[in-house]
Amino acid sequence: MLYRAPVFGWIDDLSSADPYYILPVLAGALFFLQQRLTPTSITDVRQKVMMTLFPLVFVVVMLFLPSGLNLHILCSSIIGVAQAVYIRKKAERKKEEETGVDRATEVSAKKRKPQTAREKRAARRRESST
Repeated sequence: MLYRAPVFGWIDDLSSADPYYILPVLAGALFFLQQRLTPTSITDVRQKVMMTLFPLVFVVVMLFLPSGLNLHILCSSIIGVAQAVYIRKKAERKKEEETGVDRATEVSAKKRKPQTAREKRAARRRESST
C-alpha cells in the first residue's frame, strides 16, 4: 500500500532518494553528535581524523539511498543521541553523589590558582586557546 505513495512533507516515495537531501544531512549531523557524545580513548591522530571524517563520508553515501532507509537511520540516531545524553547525565549524577561535589563546586575549583608546573602549563594552554 505504501509503495510509491506520498508519505509526508517533501517525501513522495520511501523507495526513492530524498530529493532535497534533508534526511541524509540530518542523519549525518546526528551521527556526528552521537559520536561526540560517546566517550572514546583514541590517542592515534589518524584514528581521530578518520572518526571525524566518517560522518561526512556517511552523508555522501546516504545521499543516494532510499528515503525509507534514511528515515530509519535518522530515527535510530535520534534514539542513540537521547540514550547517550541520558547515560551521561546519569553518570554525572552518580559521580556527584559518590564524591559529594556538584558541578558548581567543580567549576570554582578549576578557577583556583595552579600549583604544580603541569597545572600552570595547562592553564596557559587554556588561556591561549580562548
